[in-house]
Amino acid sequence: MKRRILTAVVGIPLVTAILFGPPILTEIFILLVGGGMAWEYGNVTGQTSPLARVILVGLVLGIVVLAAFLSTAWLEVEFVILIILTGIAIQTFFAQRPWVAVAPMYIGIGLACVVALRLLDEGQEWLVILLAGTWATDTMALFGGKTFGKTKLAPRISPGKTREGTAIGIVSGAVAILIAGALVGLLEKYTLTVVLAALLLPPLAVMGDLTESRLKRHYGKKDSGGLLPGHGGLLDRVDSTLFTATALWLLNVLTT
Repeated sequence: MKRRILTAVVGIPLVTAILFGPPILTEIFILLVGGGMAWEYGNVTGQTSPLARVILVGLVLGIVVLAAFLSTAWLEVEFVILIILTGIAIQTFFAQRPWVAVAPMYIGIGLACVVALRLLDEGQEWLVILLAGTWATDTMALFGGKTFGKTKLAPRISPGKTREGTAIGIVSGAVAILIAGALVGLLEKYTLTVVLAALLLPPLAVMGDLTESRLKRHYGKKDSGGLLPGHGGLLDRVDSTLFTATALWLLNVLTT
């Protein structure tokens, strides 16, 4: 727990400074994170071929690059290209490993949506909402579970998660989004979008965490890597954000 807290104390200000810096800095950072996550994904799923690993990383980074160069209004084009790239991956390298075949969609779309959010006119403000909701949900679910947790949420997938902790995390995430939205001026301007985000993002953060846990259980892995002491790998830390970033971007498209 001490290592986890220390990593968060150092990492959260660093990540925040990078994401709220110039857009190009955010894009470079997301590319580095995406490459690391794709590599870890190959490790978790037992993809030992170096060439397959490189292609897996390339597919993920290609989607993020598209998000950086295409207007966010045309981000839908990426989903078509993504399907084509995923089809090629399935047919060539990953036919026997369906979990690996979905990596470009699983990792690439989520990170592409982080970039797309940053490139919005009020991108920094939307990132405040994204990070506040996701981090509050994850953190309070952990501490709430340790303090009040009694009933396991999904013992076969993630034995440490409890229903009580999850409920505390979801409520905390919703409150954090509303407070963050008010502080950055988006709650008043985009009330519907922020309220929907408060309702949808925290449960999706939990779902994102459980999805990655399910992946690790399937392949008999405890962590995706060891880059972040106390947290495991990049994929372990960013799994919730993959789901919440996608949802928040879609809410922007549909409601603003």
